This record gives sequence, C-alpha cells and structure tokens, in this order.
Amino acid sequence: MKKILYFFVGVFTLSMTFIACDDDDDSGTTSRNSTFSVTPEIAAAGTYEGDYIRVQSGTTDTTENKGTIIISARDTAYCANISFVCSGFEFTDFNSVTNITYANNGFMFSNDLSTFVIDNKEQSVPFYGTIDENKNIIARFTLTQKSGRSTKVFYYTFNGKLSSVTTE
Repeated sequence: MKKILYFFVGVFTLSMTFIACDDDDDSGTTSRNSTFSVTPEIAAAGTYEGDYIRVQSGTTDTTENKGTIIISARDTAYCANISFVCSGFEFTDFNSVTNITYANNGFMFSNDLSTFVIDNKEQSVPFYGTIDENKNIIARFTLTQKSGRSTKVFYYTFNGKLSSVTTE
C-alpha cells in the first residue's frame, strides 16, 4: 500500500514540474507594474459634465437635469474623492470617498458604505460607475427624498463627459 502511495506522490510531484508560471522576462513588452504611468485616482481626476436622469421607483416618471461629477485624487492610491452636484435635484454637497481602479481601458469606481445627510436625514447611499477610455462617465445611485408631502425612492443615472482635468 505504501508503494502505491509513494508512486502517486511521485507522479504528482513530477507532473507539477511541467506546470509553468508566467515568464518573468519582460524584454520587448510592457511590465504589468509599469503599464500605467499614474495611479487611477490621478488619471481619472477632473470635472465631468452631463445629465442626471431620475426615475421614481414604481413608476416610469423620468426627470432630467444638468449636473456634474467631480473626482479628485486623495493621498491614498486607488481612492478618490467624488462629488455629485445637481442643483435641479437639490443635492449640492453629496460627496464621498470612492474606490477606483483601472478596468477595460478606463476606470471603475464604487462605494457601498457611503452615508449622506439628505433632507435632514442620514441615509446610506451606495454608488458605482465607470469611465471609458474616452473619459465618458456613467454613475448610478439611489436616494430617498422628499417630494411634496411624501418621501419617495428615486433611481439616478449620470451620463457625462470629462470637461476639465483636475491636477493637484
């Protein structure tokens, strides 16, 4: 029985010698660590202008207003400050820290733990979005807001384009 066990251990060990890792020779190619000259929070920083589209939950009521998203680099790599600004929908101080990374020749950002005070009430507002290689941005989040006498849930989508670069 021990001979069979030793045989299988030997075969397993021998088979592992034929498994190769990635070639460490980067001659003629770009190293994975030097693909990007700056971290994503610096490369994506800027003011993005576009349209906020709001849909009321449970309806097809859609409203659109002009607004901006401002992304600025932080001292920490892969983290940025993000501000959502739209006076037409009454949020002008809606900002948070976001995780940001390179993805598909652009960027992805998100924060599942952001908290904001809206209508004098603190609420959790997770958001996420993408920026493509042409610096077009799409972001999504959900807010509970007062509308007249009642409180309603609204789904927001922002579609915009980089209008000015922020350098720090």
